[in-house]
Amino acid sequence: MGTSEAEDDNDAPTGDEKPKKKGIPFAALAKPAVGVLVLAAIAASFVGGAVTAVGVPRLKEAFLEKKAPEHGEESEFAPGYVELPETAYELLGSEPQGYLLASITLKTPEPGTIERLTPEIRAVLQAYIRELSPTDLKGATGLYRLRQDCLHRARKIAGADLIEDLFITDIVVQ
Repeated sequence: MGTSEAEDDNDAPTGDEKPKKKGIPFAALAKPAVGVLVLAAIAASFVGGAVTAVGVPRLKEAFLEKKAPEHGEESEFAPGYVELPETAYELLGSEPQGYLLASITLKTPEPGTIERLTPEIRAVLQAYIRELSPTDLKGATGLYRLRQDCLHRARKIAGADLIEDLFITDIVVQ
């Protein structure tokens, strides 16, 4: 029995030993905390650099004092869209007569200028589309080619800087 009592005494903590702590050790939290602090310091240096380079008044002007454009008012940053009237085009390049009904929208930074050029753009697109046949417009490739060719011709009239993109919003080929 003496040996079994001695074994029981060895399992019990003595006054010299520290009890085991439960939880996450401090060293495991130190590395992620340092990483977060480094990232915060980098972000602060970027903000500080922007303030130094641009200046507080210009930052206020750029971020705080700009109001969103109201309905019907143009924004100097947002592009505008000019819709050409829906037009039926007679396809002359085909034996059986075909028709194309299309709505075209132009994306532009200056809608007013493009609206003044709309008659010229429509005339050029009309002349091009009339030479097509229904087989030219078959499939995704035909519609892609139509869009690219119309965009190219519209940019020749207005300039590449005034027409950012061209969208064929509705199309019916008969």
